[in-house]
Amino acid sequence: MLDPMATETRALLSTGAAPDCPALKSLGYPQIIQWLNGEISRQEVLEKIITLTLQYAKRQRTWFNRYKNALRLDLTHPQDFNVEKLVHTITLSL
Repeated sequence: MLDPMATETRALLSTGAAPDCPALKSLGYPQIIQWLNGEISRQEVLEKIITLTLQYAKRQRTWFNRYKNALRLDLTHPQDFNVEKLVHTITLSL
């Protein structure tokens, strides 16, 4: 996960994107930039990105939980991504 993101970040920075541009302020990019600049270790960047991702997921769950009547789709397993089944489930809920 880390190396492809670092490659992408390097490519963006090499095209002239400023480290503080909106795209590079999103989850993980500031930490990757710190790592590329030698400010933090590989282990620290991994820990920070994992922590930030978990915090973001918690905020999303909290936000979605406000909608009690929302249709919840279980997409836990690859077989859950059956388009026909999903369309059928969504259609029945309308």
